[in-house]
Amino acid sequence: MKRYLTTFFTVAVAAALIIPGSVAGMTLDDINIHGFISQGYLDSTEDMEFLVEDSYKGTFEFNEMAMNVSASPSDDLTVGMQLYAYDMGSIGNDEVIVDWAFGDYSLTNWLGLRFGIMKIPYGLYNETRKIDMVRASILLPSSVYPEWFREAFARIKGAGVYGVLPGNFSYQAVYGNIDIAADSGLADGLESLGESLALETSKTETDYAFAGKLEWDSPFGLKLAGSFYKVHGFNLQMGNTSFLPPMTLVPGTAPLPGMPVNISGEFQFDELKSFVVSAEYVYDRLTLAAEYSELDLDFLFNITTNLDPAVAAAAGIPPGIQDTPTLQGYYGSIAYRVLDQLELGTYYSVLYYDKYDHGGRDFAANYGKQKEDGWLKDLCISARLDITTNWCAKIEAHFMDGMFLATNASADDWALYAAKVTYSF
Repeated sequence: MKRYLTTFFTVAVAAALIIPGSVAGMTLDDINIHGFISQGYLDSTEDMEFLVEDSYKGTFEFNEMAMNVSASPSDDLTVGMQLYAYDMGSIGNDEVIVDWAFGDYSLTNWLGLRFGIMKIPYGLYNETRKIDMVRASILLPSSVYPEWFREAFARIKGAGVYGVLPGNFSYQAVYGNIDIAADSGLADGLESLGESLALETSKTETDYAFAGKLEWDSPFGLKLAGSFYKVHGFNLQMGNTSFLPPMTLVPGTAPLPGMPVNISGEFQFDELKSFVVSAEYVYDRLTLAAEYSELDLDFLFNITTNLDPAVAAAAGIPPGIQDTPTLQGYYGSIAYRVLDQLELGTYYSVLYYDKYDHGGRDFAANYGKQKEDGWLKDLCISARLDITTNWCAKIEAHFMDGMFLATNASADDWALYAAKVTYSF
């Protein structure tokens, strides 16, 4: 289905470029074409895998590209779309998708309508997170913008409203369906909770989702915002077939022979709810920002096998897991343009698997992990060089405390180094 959608929109863009004369009298000058392509590099220390498999060996599996086209057939109507592809280890794999494609009709200054595939309004930077040219850092703070979950927070297919109210207040609201792929970062993150079972996601489902954002822009550079996002009916199905080694159930008896084991699991989420409160202050060359977010993950993870319950228990296979964690994240950042072409920045980001378990003890007990797996604290230092109007290069270092969503973890203090070059047009 995605292949057909991509083909359809590609043909539509080609038609718009080849046949500019339309009933609205549009010409090529009325069509805007932009895009970007970037190549990055990641390298983590202490044999830590973060974002990309074997990242501690250094990897170039970190790139993204996009091309968009937009036009305004009339003063009130804007239409556009963007094709997008990225690669982050096992996620994305440069598959071309329709990132956004919508029509935007402005009725009045305080009410506009959108319909199609839209960006999800969430926090200060979710709608622009793919645009390297608008910030100093390569990676946004994972406390509010985790890379593993970016697809689940990226786009929604449906309808929305927006507008600007008196007092420099603006609002957005969207409702529709989201598509969370079986090989997405969110699926990988949930698989890691049952890492010992080696389950792989085979299918995901969602019912509906909605999001909203209210923002105030002051006349003196301060911006305040509040956002929420909710997904209803999110289910994720997993499976695995393996071979159980010989095992002894009763001391002093002969071990049972090995046997094939079929394991299946299903994550059932009551709701996936999140909110973020945001503040940004811009003065001349200085940008200050801070955000706080919470994400409720109330779920039941059912596990079934072909084994007798006693054998399954002896093999360390639980009948299921129920948990109600509230992911808590916050950060503060500062960026300053030292020269016209050079910007330096830093942020400190804190992410906990559960706001009520900062020490990670419950997390370790429930999932057979270390308590340090229950948090991730990140001190990031970045430098951005604008080589030309279209080219920019970035380098940054992340000094980490904790191992949340890092795999093959062996140390709670480690570092991640990143570099990225981007061309935009």
